[in-house]
Amino acid sequence: MVDLHLHSSASDGTFSPQELVQLAFQLNFKAIAITDHDSVEGVAPALKAQEKYEDLEVVPAVEITSYPKPETEHHILGYFVDYKDKNFQKALSAIRSAREERSKKVVKNLNKLGFLINFGDVKALASGTIVAPHIAWVVINDSENREKLKKEAEELTKKVFKCSSYDEALTLISEYCDIV
Repeated sequence: MVDLHLHSSASDGTFSPQELVQLAFQLNFKAIAITDHDSVEGVAPALKAQEKYEDLEVVPAVEITSYPKPETEHHILGYFVDYKDKNFQKALSAIRSAREERSKKVVKNLNKLGFLINFGDVKALASGTIVAPHIAWVVINDSENREKLKKEAEELTKKVFKCSSYDEALTLISEYCDIV
């Protein structure tokens, strides 16, 4: 068995990279890929943890999210990434910074729509890259927000999430990944 699309706690996953490796071994996986959102921070710890398990391959990978149109989200996966490359890390850091700024705008848009949420709560929840599920979690953990959300769910996505460049994601994947 293989799973080439796993998220660790470096983005929106529940488990640390080390825990993912251990679970994969326990479940008899032959290969896994750590594909955190706009981050390779989980790759080195996963590769280090993998050293204990000779029958398991850990593929260094990344998932770069882009928004070519406000209503369209693309997740582009790159495998066998050069996760140590400083230019790649710098580019991913810039993407994460832009993602954080977008997240602040999302929180402001949610506030304008009457949802009770603050960016500090979102940032505290995320142990790595801030992604939409972090924002959603903070929203739904307030009972007033849950009721409002039930009433307005369909329109919310169109108004709130506006983001980044598909071309930028493809360029990074093709420049720093052996397999696309």
